[in-house]
Amino acid sequence: MVNFGPLMAEIGLVVWGIPANFSGFRVLAALLHATLLCDIADKTAHVCTISRRPGRPTPWFKDECRAERHCCRRLERRYRRTQRAEDRRRWVDAARRRLCLNRAKYEEYWLGRLNECGRSSSLLWRSLSPLLGRDHDVSGSTDHIADSFAEFFDNKVRDVGLATAGLPPPPTSRTASSLLESFRPCTQTEVHRIIM
Repeated sequence: MVNFGPLMAEIGLVVWGIPANFSGFRVLAALLHATLLCDIADKTAHVCTISRRPGRPTPWFKDECRAERHCCRRLERRYRRTQRAEDRRRWVDAARRRLCLNRAKYEEYWLGRLNECGRSSSLLWRSLSPLLGRDHDVSGSTDHIADSFAEFFDNKVRDVGLATAGLPPPPTSRTASSLLESFRPCTQTEVHRIIM
């Protein structure tokens, strides 16, 4: 931990020749910190955004997989720090071991689940449904309704009309040579025959 008082006193003395017992030194030190040091940090330290995807933990990812992932990340950090070929080889080997372990645990878990179900199709379906992603209720997951959908398009048409009001119509290069002037009503049987 850095003690900023003496550091600011040294910087004030070296940069501006101001002694630490100067009456406005604290204000000057705060100003220096807010401008010069922050500018240096902004130029030298790269901004890095880290995003994490929230999700359900997988049932097969147990302590052994977590330990292997931890080891792999530790070796990656060491390689990134040292940039040595030996550290890179250790990291790559650990990453391969981790992937093989994950694949083995995944297959072991799901084969065990399938064997537990035996020949029961209802138990089998219940086991495979989460794997296929069919265990979520998608019907109630949204608040979109038909009225809001229609309202959105009404507003969109109105906004486009307001934005283009007073403008000349776009030029037309060619018009259709045939016209559809009338419709003949179809019976339900005719529609069924056309579709099927």
